[in-house]
Amino acid sequence: MVEDALIATGIYHVSRIGVIRGFYPLLFTLMERWKPETHTFVLPVDEVTVTLEDVAHIFGLLIDGQIVSDWTDSSGEFLKSQSIAIFGHEPVVNSSSKAYIKLAWVYCIRDAEALDTLESIQRYVRCQIFFVGFNPIRE
Repeated sequence: MVEDALIATGIYHVSRIGVIRGFYPLLFTLMERWKPETHTFVLPVDEVTVTLEDVAHIFGLLIDGQIVSDWTDSSGEFLKSQSIAIFGHEPVVNSSSKAYIKLAWVYCIRDAEALDTLESIQRYVRCQIFFVGFNPIRE
């Protein structure tokens, strides 16, 4: 059931990629060749621009349709209300000026889901979608 829900979102294959490990030499080389003035990579053969279409092709994602982001309020109260709406739980928010969610908190929510109701499966899928956007790079 969870896999079917992830497949329906269109990001199932991306969520199966996992953690990128051991690519530091490649990433550092690309960082050295990045030219921020023109938003290109300067390679020995020519300058290369990575387009939205390139990313869509690499990850197999659709790039047409409704936008998925909008203006957001960064207050702690907004973060709490959105977390309850999306994840079904209220996060612990510190008193700093910038509110944020720790990935460990989302992992705990995901791993605690019973997956016995449609709502719990939807919360699990929302956590997976959240991880696709914030998957860390590790050695």
